[in-house]
Amino acid sequence: MPTVRRLGNGTDGGLANDNLRQRCVTTTGGQGVHELAVCEAIVDTVTRHADGQRVERVEVRIGHFRQVVPDSLLFSWQLLTDGTDLGGCELVVDHVPAVIDCGACGAQTTLDLPIMLCRSCDSTEVTLVSGEEFLIASIDRAREVC
Repeated sequence: MPTVRRLGNGTDGGLANDNLRQRCVTTTGGQGVHELAVCEAIVDTVTRHADGQRVERVEVRIGHFRQVVPDSLLFSWQLLTDGTDLGGCELVVDHVPAVIDCGACGAQTTLDLPIMLCRSCDSTEVTLVSGEEFLIASIDRAREVC
C-alpha cells in the first residue's frame, strides 16, 4: 500500500482535498483522476449513510467494464479519507469480471477486452451477465459498547 503524506488537518474547508486532487492530476499526467472522482462519490455516499457513526470497513463491487484500477482507487481512498471521520476505514474492492452468455452456442465467456464476442463460436449474439457493476456492497459501522 502506498505511503501517503497528509496535507491538511481537516479544518481547511476542503482545501487539502482540492490540493491533493490538483497534485494527483499534475504528478500523474491525469492518470488516476477517474478513480479519484469515483472515490469521491463513494466517500460522499458512505459519509451520508454513516449517520455520524464511525465506519470501520466499506466494500465496493466494481465491474471490469467500469475501467477502475483497484490500486488507484485505494490510493485515492487514502488521500480523501486521511484526516477525516473516515480516516483508518478499510476499503475493500471486489473486482467483478466481465462475463457474457452466447445466444448461439450457449457458452459463457469471461472477457479480458471489451470485445463482445463468444470465444467458442465467434458469435456476436451475446448478453452481458456481469462487468458493469458499481455499487457499495456494505458499510460496516463500529459497534457501540455500553
